[in-house]
Amino acid sequence: MGEPKVVKSREAQADFNRIYAWIAQDSGEARAEAVIMRLDAALLRLAKRPGLGRRRRDFRGDPHGLTVAPWLVVYDPLPDDAGILVLRIVDTRRDVAALLGKKS
Repeated sequence: MGEPKVVKSREAQADFNRIYAWIAQDSGEARAEAVIMRLDAALLRLAKRPGLGRRRRDFRGDPHGLTVAPWLVVYDPLPDDAGILVLRIVDTRRDVAALLGKKS
């Protein structure tokens, strides 16, 4: 078995782009690069051990979630421990339930 994969959904990639743009505008490109590198490193660690996050039964589809402050990484493990599918990267200072479609 090879290195676990981190697959980003279209929405997750858009989240990464928004995070980068927001931080670059506010604090500069060097800081934005550092934050993205920190997130990517956390995703790789998570891909190696997808059981670290907890099930988010309060959201549609019952994805897993793990906080990389101040963001919540919402993901599903890939079959056969092949890695993770990152569904979203959301800022926990926002209304996470509204963004992810909270179950009623």
